[in-house]
Amino acid sequence: MPRDLLDSAYILGTRRWRVVTHVLFPAALPGVTDSRGPTIGLAWGYVVLAETVAAERGLGYMILDSMRGLFVSRMFV
Repeated sequence: MPRDLLDSAYILGTRRWRVVTHVLFPAALPGVTDSRGPTIGLAWGYVVLAETVAAERGLGYMILDSMRGLFVSRMFV
């Protein structure tokens, strides 16, 4: 975030807590929402990977079991 926003808020006499709630949070919100989508995708990938490696039930296990038995239709469903 531009340092000018913080400097202008402090020059106008804004207290620290109001700078955080009214300047810092709104300035950081676009970056947080932009990174939320890829992060959720990575988290889902890790869940499937963990189920593939260590589970006896679940989505990852079903995919791996279908791959071993050559059940292509079940694997893609």
